[in-house]
Amino acid sequence: MIKKLSRPFGLLVAAATAIALAGCAPQETSQTESKPTIVATTNVWASVLSQVAGDNFEVIALISDSAIDPHSYEASARDQLAVSEASVFVMNGGGYDDFALGLASAAGIEPLNVYEIHEASHEGEHGHKDDHDHHDE
Repeated sequence: MIKKLSRPFGLLVAAATAIALAGCAPQETSQTESKPTIVATTNVWASVLSQVAGDNFEVIALISDSAIDPHSYEASARDQLAVSEASVFVMNGGGYDDFALGLASAAGIEPLNVYEIHEASHEGEHGHKDDHDHHDE
C-alpha cells in the first residue's frame, strides 16, 4: 500500500515543491503588487496547496462549500476570471470536476490534473492496458 501511494504522493509533492520554490525567486515587487495565485477547483486541494505554498502564493478555491457537488458545479464568470489570472490551476480530474476543463481551455492554460498524475505514476503496474477509471481507489 505504501508503494502505491508513494509515487503519486511523490509526484504531487514534487509539483507542489516546484510551485513553492517558484515563489522564492527574487522578484521586484511594489507594495501594490499581489502574490502569484494558485487556483484549485475545491477547498480540499486549496487547503493542501496552501500548506505547501505557505505565504509565497495566494491560494483560491473555486468551490469553497463542501456541500457543493463538483460533478454538477457550473462555473461562473468570476471562476473564469480567477483561472485566467492564475499562475497555476489545479484540478482533481478523473471526472470529479470536469467543469475545470472548460475553464482551462477558455483561459488557454493546462491545468495540473492530479488524477492524470496519479494514473501516469501507475502506468504499466497492472500488467494490462489500463482502459478503465480508478478514481475510486
